[in-house]
This record gives sequence, structure tokens and C-alpha cells, in this order.
Amino acid sequence: MNLARPFAVFLSTIAVSMACAGAIERAGTIPEKIILGALAGALCLSAHLIPSLGKKRFAWVLFAACFMATAVNHTSFFVNAGIHAGEIRASTTVQARTIEAQLAAKRQELQNITARPLAIVASERAQVQDWKIRHSLDMEINESRHMEALNADVSRLTGELATSETAATTEPVAARIASLLSSNAESVGLVMSIMFAIILDLTGAWAWSLALHQAPVRPIKNDVPIEPIDRLRAAVEAGQCKGTVSGIREFMQVSQGRAMMYRKQLLSTN
Repeated sequence: MNLARPFAVFLSTIAVSMACAGAIERAGTIPEKIILGALAGALCLSAHLIPSLGKKRFAWVLFAACFMATAVNHTSFFVNAGIHAGEIRASTTVQARTIEAQLAAKRQELQNITARPLAIVASERAQVQDWKIRHSLDMEINESRHMEALNADVSRLTGELATSETAATTEPVAARIASLLSSNAESVGLVMSIMFAIILDLTGAWAWSLALHQAPVRPIKNDVPIEPIDRLRAAVEAGQCKGTVSGIREFMQVSQGRAMMYRKQLLSTN
């Protein structure tokens, strides 16, 4: 069974879907999404099929252009997928949810404080002689100090939340590779995305080259006697057997010497 064509269709289906998704992420309105998605799909199919359909120099130039455009769309897909996954991790991590709850409580408490800034209240208290007013200002000073402490807590928790979200949004594998290479996770993730995109598109083009250039296997009628060399020649032409001594020996189930003889006959008739 020839698996090259189903494999090529499978790869191109995945690649076109990814290219369309990556292009749509960069669009704004619905018409722009449709047009960019269709364009990305056409460029992806062109990158996969042009090497099999044309062998002239212009075809290879066109393939290079389509390949680079498709690689950009696939890289965009990988990057956006990583961002979305990071956002989901950041929203579901226990640490982030705990910090958010603490922040909400501190901010709610701040809203209930009506005291003026500490410096203003302290300056006013220093100028007042009446003990009742001074007592009232002392209470406001305590409330102002509490407000300053709450503001410090909010600043600290905000920084901790940002750090937690940054750690959660970073792709774990990219972060570990970056630590080994003394680099940053964003650069490593981008290089990985570009590498995956290139591998996918080159594999798709190779699969279509196999699918469109394999010779069809001709059925052998049982009622017509066929010489071994003729059966071997047909198998080699159909790609069922390699034209080497080891390939002939395995296909024909013969000895090394007879396989060498068959190979000489093949070479003499070609």
C-alpha cells in the first residue's frame, strides 16, 4: 500500500490549519481574518506542492518565497499558542490566585480608610495645642500609618503577582533549555518555534514529492508465466525492491552469487 499520499495529505492538512490560525491571529476584522487565513492556506499548499510540480529555476524561487511566508505563519501560530497556554497556566496557578485574593482584601481595606497622608496630619498636629484636637489627630495619624502599611503591602503583592504570572506564562521546556544555555526563555521559545515550522514544511514538501513521483505498481497476472528477471525488473521500477545486491537478495530470496547475477542482468538490459 502506498502511504506517501495519505501521509502528505495529513501533513498538509495540519500545516494549512496552523498557517491559517497563525495568520488570523494577526488580523482585526472578520473580512481581514478570512482573507489572511485563505492567503496563508494558499501559500502553505504552494510551499508543499511547488517542488513536485515544477523543476525550473523560477519554481524554486517561488517555492523559497512561499516557504518563508509559511514559516512566518507557522511561527506565529506556535508563539501565540504558547502565549495562550501561559495565560491559562497563570490564571489557574494556586500561588497567583492566593496573591490575587490578598490584593483584593488589601485594596478593599484601603477604600475604607479616609485618613489624610501622614506628613500632612503630623504637621498639623505639631501646630495644635488643644488636647482634644491633638487626640483626634493622633487617631488619624495611626490610621495614616496603617494606610501606608497597606500601600506597601499592595506594592509588594503586586510585584509578587507579576513574578508569579511571568513564571507561569513561560513555557517550561524553553525555560529549562534557556537555563542550560544561559539565555532567556523567550529567545529559546522563538528558535524552537522556527525550527518546528521549518521541519513541518520541509517534511510536507518531501512527502508530496514522494506521493506524486512514485510509479504505479502494475498487477501481475497469475496466468502469464514471468521470468524471474522480468519480475525483478518490474519490482525495481515500481520501487518495491532496491537495485542493490542486498535488496535483490532479500526480494528474490536467493543467494549472494545469484543476486549478483541478477543485478548484472538488470544493468545489461538498462
